[in-house]
Amino acid sequence: MTLNRPDKLNAWTPQMADDLRRAIGQAGSDPDCRVIVITGAGRSFCAGADMGGLQNTVETRVASVTSAHDADELGFAAASGADPEAHCPGRFGYMFSCPKPIVAAINGPCAGIGLLNKALPAGDLMAHVTEVAKAMVTNASPRSMAVMERQLRLASHQSFAESLAMADAEMQGSFAAPDFKEGVQSFVERRAPQFPGL
Repeated sequence: MTLNRPDKLNAWTPQMADDLRRAIGQAGSDPDCRVIVITGAGRSFCAGADMGGLQNTVETRVASVTSAHDADELGFAAASGADPEAHCPGRFGYMFSCPKPIVAAINGPCAGIGLLNKALPAGDLMAHVTEVAKAMVTNASPRSMAVMERQLRLASHQSFAESLAMADAEMQGSFAAPDFKEGVQSFVERRAPQFPGL
């Protein structure tokens, strides 16, 4: 997914907020999608809020709020267990309920909210992101990734005992899942796994 206002350094607007939420909802429920990558067009990732739109601050805040009902329609509700979004308020909390990994390829200046785990020269960024995304697509079961995403999001709001009990239950459930059999079989046969989508 590309933030596509390069002439404005991809400055954030309410329309972009709605479009991104909708796109992540569609990708999150698409069995053919395994990893979501978000980047910016041009030389910037996102210059923060569009200054021209700040004149309508009240309308912007109202327009960018999406109800829990809207979130369910976009497919963010957890298939089982608690929904991590309930513990992650704010305009981007919905991303915590998405069952697919989300990678931000921050290709230039980024203002506002930016969490990262690797910094690279500009010319190496997309090759690295593509390599990480391909590894997830090739080697990881979509069902298992969704389970781990939910576990990670909920763990910070659980006691150790609750987290361990959830992990044990998910592990037992995984033994009966088709992706477990395929993972073992592909390892034994020394081939790439062919995991089913969500």
